[in-house]
Amino acid sequence: MQSKEPFFTLTGFARLCGTTRTIIGRILTEQGLRIISKHPTLRAYEEGFVEQYDNIFIPGKYLYKWHLYKTLDVLLNSGLTIVKEYYYVL
Repeated sequence: MQSKEPFFTLTGFARLCGTTRTIIGRILTEQGLRIISKHPTLRAYEEGFVEQYDNIFIPGKYLYKWHLYKTLDVLLNSGLTIVKEYYYVL
């Protein structure tokens, strides 16, 4: 069952913070929420940072969405900022 909490993809966070999803992924990896192979860690699942869902275009593959507020807190504490035009979203 999927949560009703707000979730973003890494691309969504990249747009929100005015950077790239590669940078977002690197920060999450440094903070112990992703492993080098780009999959979330057990900690990320246990602490509610991430949810997995099926990729409708590639059967058997999964995509990940990250909890907006929990993940944004990690990103902001890592030095990123929110791009001005996205303040209304939050």
